[in-house]
Amino acid sequence: MFLSSPLFILLAVATEAFNILPNSPTQRSFVSSHKSKSKLEGWPSFFSGLNPIATATAPAPAPESVSAPAAASAPSDSDSASAVSGPTALTDAYKASTSDFLGVQLQENIRKAALPMGDTPELMFLEDMPIVPAMWAKPMAPVTATVLGLQDIIGPEAPGDIMHVVLKFPDGVDCPYMEGQSISVIPPGIDPKNERAFKPRLYSISSSRYGDDLKGNSISLVVRRAVFWDPETEKEDPEKKGMCSNFLCDLSVGDEVQVSGAVGKTMLLPADDNADIIMCATGTGIAPFRSFTRRLFAEDNTKSRSYKGKAWLFLGVPVTSGLLYQEEFAELTRKHPDNFMTEYAISREQKNIRGGKRYVQDALLENVDEVVERMDNGAHIYFCGLRGMMPGILEALENCMDDCSMFQEKMKQWKAEKRWHVEVY
Repeated sequence: MFLSSPLFILLAVATEAFNILPNSPTQRSFVSSHKSKSKLEGWPSFFSGLNPIATATAPAPAPESVSAPAAASAPSDSDSASAVSGPTALTDAYKASTSDFLGVQLQENIRKAALPMGDTPELMFLEDMPIVPAMWAKPMAPVTATVLGLQDIIGPEAPGDIMHVVLKFPDGVDCPYMEGQSISVIPPGIDPKNERAFKPRLYSISSSRYGDDLKGNSISLVVRRAVFWDPETEKEDPEKKGMCSNFLCDLSVGDEVQVSGAVGKTMLLPADDNADIIMCATGTGIAPFRSFTRRLFAEDNTKSRSYKGKAWLFLGVPVTSGLLYQEEFAELTRKHPDNFMTEYAISREQKNIRGGKRYVQDALLENVDEVVERMDNGAHIYFCGLRGMMPGILEALENCMDDCSMFQEKMKQWKAEKRWHVEVY
């Protein structure tokens, strides 16, 4: 399994090694200084060909944009680590004005999600894809993608930067991928530590196979800027910033990016159209689950027409403005109330039953009877996000049963049946 191999672990550590930021007012104000950069140029033309009403109802882009536990285990949404955010809610009619930091691209996706199925463009030209398509490029011979658009989708109350990045593949180059897969990004330049090219960094894909433009030749990523703020010098330490995440967050429309992939079999959707799926994420770990919901509920394709199961999303973030794709999910729950539901754990704003901060494992624990019942009936459960989320989740599941061995036996069975999916970093 590639995503649990030594290579993936090396890449993940290289990508995320400096993502832990001191939780202090100094750090918060420093990281927020990045937020003045918003790149919306290109979005109107990017969507103009999608649908006769694609740009008629979408607001103009904003001028400026504004990822205790069960016991002693580490907080799963990591207050000081992964901070993400999202826009505020729209009206059901989808005619309210957008928030300052919500771009036309995401606004358009929400509008599409709200359309009746018959008004959604039929997407069938990528339905005959093999179960897992072959890699179309390796890191030593990458494909050059072009930035179609990117938008800072972090709210003012949440620390850090989160960028929704859309990349277009070259015309005439077939780059298929499946929901739940990842691609590698190769940052330019030479690593001064070893005077060699920078190693590729893996990013989970957040779009369906059709891409956010529905043309089948683009891919979307959710990227959190990784910086290190030295509390002693009260300055950023450039030697410890995330090279690839900063490269991606600083891109402009039209810039080129070297990518390879796609890879990964761990996080794919189940073939059984009646199987429930339970999705547990922290921060930018939402990426594969956003691709799932696009595939299952937001688009008109063979899977969305045949899927009869229930999708249940658990997302842990520090603050409300850290809820990525909140409007998309809200529209999908309104449109598919019997098949999709969300449960948010907002650690700095909510309390668990013991009076401590409410993390994603607390949300699972509150619903554990139904979670276990669905798993016993054939559901698939997925985990994506910071590695620190898993101890608290496992402990919460263990504590809900008569003894630890009972849960261990169940988990062993779920893994053997390939219904337990984990991708953490």
